[in-house]
Amino acid sequence: MAVASPTATPANTNIIYPVLVPLDERNADSNLFGASGSNGLIASSNGNDRVYTLASFDIDKTKTQCTLKFVITENPGQPGPGLFGDNLRFDVWAYQDFDSKTVTWNNQGPRGDYYGRIYVIRNAESSQIHFQCASSSISLLLMPVDNDVIGWVEQVQPLVGLIMTQAQE
Repeated sequence: MAVASPTATPANTNIIYPVLVPLDERNADSNLFGASGSNGLIASSNGNDRVYTLASFDIDKTKTQCTLKFVITENPGQPGPGLFGDNLRFDVWAYQDFDSKTVTWNNQGPRGDYYGRIYVIRNAESSQIHFQCASSSISLLLMPVDNDVIGWVEQVQPLVGLIMTQAQE
């Protein structure tokens, strides 16, 4: 089972951050969880050298509506931390629970329902996707679109990364 530690910011106690595990086709038998579970990478080069990222969130099972977005907040004149180009996007799929310390490209399971596509916008909030969530944790598979490359360290300052919020339906 994936383990994520929800983190709330003082400005919005409803923000939940994920634990991330990249799955790298070039290192198909390696677990890339890392020490903190905060590095994400979504990439493809003409359909080769693919890297997906698994994201796990601990959520409030009493709130049944989840919203996912990606945020890149940069200081004026200074690029944000991470690897970002323009017109980036990635697809989001439901995923089964996973063990963050053992999952690899080669032993990943099948993806579940398609939730939608996130369009990443620099210095702004990305598009959002909304889906039902009624459990104590949720896992997602993030996949590249075309040759997009998105690499980031979650929760660095200025704020960069995936953000989940929840609400009652």
